[in-house]
Amino acid sequence: MAFEFLGKSQKTETRDPYRDLGVGRNAKADEIKKAYFKLVRRYSPELFPEEFTRIRAAYDTLRDPAKRARADLTLFSPLEGEIGFSDCSAEKVSLIKLNQQIKELEQAAGAGVTSTELLRLYKQRSLALFMLGEEEKALAEWERLKKLAPGDAEVVGNIFRFYHKRGYDLAMENRFKEAVEYWKRAQQLEPKNTAILQNLAMALHRLHRDHEGLPYWQQCLSAWETQQRMRPADAYWKALVKETSRQLGEFRHVALAPSPAPAADTVPEKPKARYDNPNKQMGYACYSEGKYREAIAALERYLNQQPEDAEALDLLARSYLANGDRDKPFVIWNRLRRLVPDDSKVKQSIIDAHLGIARNLIEEQLFTPALVHLKKVQGIEPLHGESLVEIARIHFLRGDYRLAQSELERLLAREPRHRSAKKLLQDVRVRLVGH
Repeated sequence: MAFEFLGKSQKTETRDPYRDLGVGRNAKADEIKKAYFKLVRRYSPELFPEEFTRIRAAYDTLRDPAKRARADLTLFSPLEGEIGFSDCSAEKVSLIKLNQQIKELEQAAGAGVTSTELLRLYKQRSLALFMLGEEEKALAEWERLKKLAPGDAEVVGNIFRFYHKRGYDLAMENRFKEAVEYWKRAQQLEPKNTAILQNLAMALHRLHRDHEGLPYWQQCLSAWETQQRMRPADAYWKALVKETSRQLGEFRHVALAPSPAPAADTVPEKPKARYDNPNKQMGYACYSEGKYREAIAALERYLNQQPEDAEALDLLARSYLANGDRDKPFVIWNRLRRLVPDDSKVKQSIIDAHLGIARNLIEEQLFTPALVHLKKVQGIEPLHGESLVEIARIHFLRGDYRLAQSELERLLAREPRHRSAKKLLQDVRVRLVGH
């Protein structure tokens, strides 16, 4: 099996529009535009025709959601963010001096005793080693720190970033087998990180091990579908889901592991189609292509014949939501919950829908109706992290920084590695300094 968007070449990507413009993978439209105009002022088409052509091509790719989505499916994801510790200096520090300080503190503390200051010095030493290019020694320090301070999210985060970075560096050298090993270690630390999942899938493709890479693509697509349901008007997520679905096709639903050979006296069973009913098949195909009205029509025709098909009902609800209807999906999902009360997929669809609508309402500054949807998420899953972050965001946008801080700190006490909570808390603390 070969995925079209990856091509057949064994080379790593030959053109990276993000690198050409000097922007990060998460760059917003205004940042991309600003970078482009800054570069074209430096590289005029008359004096630097090749550079200008490359810069223009990169800009044309990144400003078009469909082109950008397709490009993103061909690129390995580099490390975003820096390796470091919040209580340590990012400047170069003398390793000799650090070792002396550590030795003195260890002697003063006694065997088996690790003070807060000693932990900080161990962290500082690991950064000093990393800055000197002694990355393996830095990793050994972090592994030791993980045992000394098992609840320290920054230690685990640095180990993850090390594995991510090392895997990417190896992939850029076409050393895909080694890259896979590092990215698998990273995935153990952050199982749902789509950058790592996609990197693994792409590297395995280069090794002609697509049957191993397929589950990673499926996890990526599932995560991207969730993002698209949360942001139904966002052209980029729509294009990314559409392109990935088109490329993967029915491989999403088929296990590629070889089946055992049939016994000599048996006749192999003819494989069954994923969907025997043409209307159901059309509904899924139209949904994956972003044709939501057609998906609704096809699924409703099918459900007139099979009214209790939970899978089709769930997709019908998601199709209505993606088509802009905020009421009908919940009518369908409530019916589904009566049919299959303990279905986790239905529960997740309802949570995703409420969360997506709430985020759109927050962007429109409609905080009260947004809170209604977020409270409904809380009613289904009281400790749902993302909904708590959005509630804190509303407090933040209303200027109630103390309440926002309190909500986020409670969440981080329970989930110390929650990224969006940590990021919002940083913004809250900046505002609190000015008050």
